[in-house]
Amino acid sequence: MTDAEIIEGLRQEISMVKAAYNELLNDERRKMLMLDDVPLGEIVLDPDSRMIGVNKGFEEFLGYSREEFLSMRFHDLLAEGVDIHESIFPVFKRTGIVKNITWKMKKKNGDVITVLLYGRAVYDADGNFAQARGIILNITDRVNADEALKKSEQEKALILDVMSDCIIYYDTDMRVIWANRVASKLSGIPVENIAGKYCYEICHKEKGFCRGCPVGHPMMSKEPQSGEVRAAGMVFHILTHPVLSEKGDFVGLVQVIRDITEQKMLERQILEMLSNERKKIGNDLHDGLGQVLTGISFLATALQQELKHKLPSESSSASDIVEYTKKALNMMRSVINGLCPVSEDEQGLMSALENMASGVEKIYGIKCGYVCRKPVIIADYEVCNHLYFIAHEAMTNAVKHSGCSQINIFITKNFDQLRLEISDNGVGMADCRKSLNGQGLRIMKYRASIIGADIDIINNISGGTSVIATMKVPHGEESDEQ
Repeated sequence: MTDAEIIEGLRQEISMVKAAYNELLNDERRKMLMLDDVPLGEIVLDPDSRMIGVNKGFEEFLGYSREEFLSMRFHDLLAEGVDIHESIFPVFKRTGIVKNITWKMKKKNGDVITVLLYGRAVYDADGNFAQARGIILNITDRVNADEALKKSEQEKALILDVMSDCIIYYDTDMRVIWANRVASKLSGIPVENIAGKYCYEICHKEKGFCRGCPVGHPMMSKEPQSGEVRAAGMVFHILTHPVLSEKGDFVGLVQVIRDITEQKMLERQILEMLSNERKKIGNDLHDGLGQVLTGISFLATALQQELKHKLPSESSSASDIVEYTKKALNMMRSVINGLCPVSEDEQGLMSALENMASGVEKIYGIKCGYVCRKPVIIADYEVCNHLYFIAHEAMTNAVKHSGCSQINIFITKNFDQLRLEISDNGVGMADCRKSLNGQGLRIMKYRASIIGADIDIINNISGGTSVIATMKVPHGEESDEQ
C-alpha cells in the first residue's frame, strides 16, 4: 500500500470519528432539550464532585443560574448530609452506580427541598473515572404528604389509644385491619399480633359469631346496629358502623365495644334498692294502714250489730262505714299488689303470672291462658320480678295494639334454660326488628339485659305476635327435668 493510500485511509477514519463525535454532540443536545421540558433535573460532576453541567429542570428546582451552578461543588447544595456525601462519593466512583438516594437540598431563597438521585459513573478509555451523571427527581410534595399522613395516623392512633372504648376496624371477612390498645387489653392479644384475627377471637374466644351479635346485621343492611353481648361473665355494649365505598359497596366495619359490666351491676343494685323500697312500702301499708282499716271494719261491724237492736234508724250509717272500710282495704291491697306483684315464696312468679292472666280476662274481656306444665322455681327474687314486668309489658302491648281475642302466657324451664313467652292472635308486626325501638319494648329489652336474658319478637305462622324471653338460670335451682 502506497503512502497516498495510507493517508487517504487515515483521512476517512478521521472523518468517520468526527461524524460520530458530532452525532454524539447532537444526541446530547437533543437529550438536554428533552430533559428541559420534563420535571427532572440532570447534573454532571467532575472527579472532584464539581458541577460541570446542569439542565433547565435542575435550575428551576433550586433557583440558581447555570453560571452559579458551575462554580459549586455538589455538597454546596446540601442542606444536610455533607459528611455522608464525602464518604460515599469515592465508593460511587469505584462502583459506578447509585440508586434512590434521598438528599435534602437548599434552594437559593433558603427553602429546603427533598430530591431523589439516580446516578451513573462515566469512565475513559483507560477505565479511569471521568465524570458522574445524575437524574434528580423533586419529591418534596410526596415526602410532605407522606409525613402529614404519618402524623395524622400517629395522632389518630394516640386519640384512639387513650379512649376507654375498644375500637376495631374489620375487612369484609371480619378480620381485624386495625385495633387500638384497649382491644389488645380486652383480648389479651399483643397489638402487633391482633391484625388478621376474627372478631370472635377477640371477644369470646370461640369459633363463630355469638348469638345476638350486632355485627352480622350491618353487613347485610349497610346500616349501623347496636346491641349487648355477654361473654366470660362480662357485659359489652357493641356499636357497629358499616364502611361503604363511593359506590355504596360494603368494604369494612368499624366496631366500638364498651365494657358495661360494672354499669349493669350498678343498675341492678339500684333496681334492687327500688324493689326493696317498694316491698317496704307494701309491708308498711299492710302492717300499718291495713291493720288500722281492719280494726275499723271490725268495730264498725260490731257497732252496726249493736245499733240494729237499739237504734235501727242509725244502723245504716254504721253499715256504710263497714262498706267504705272494705273498699279502702281492697284499694290498699291493689296498691300493694302493684308495688309487689310477685311474692317472695318459691311459687311467686307462677302465681303472679296466673293472676295477671285472670286479671286481663276480667278487665279487658280478652281470653288469656296461662300454661305452666311443671313448676318453675327461681330462687332469685329480682329475676322473678323483672320477668313478671317483661310479661306485663308484653301483655299491655298485646291488649293495646294487636287487636287480639286470645293471649297465652307460657313459662318453661329445662335444666338451666328458662323460656317465657307471651303470644297473641292479633295483627302481628310488619317489622319485628324495628318494633324493638318502641318505648315499651325498649323497657323490656332493658329489664332483660339487667338479668342477662335475651328478648325476641316474632310473627306467628298462624298470625299474631310472640314476645319471647330466654335466659340461663343457676344449675342449683330446680328444672322441669328433675
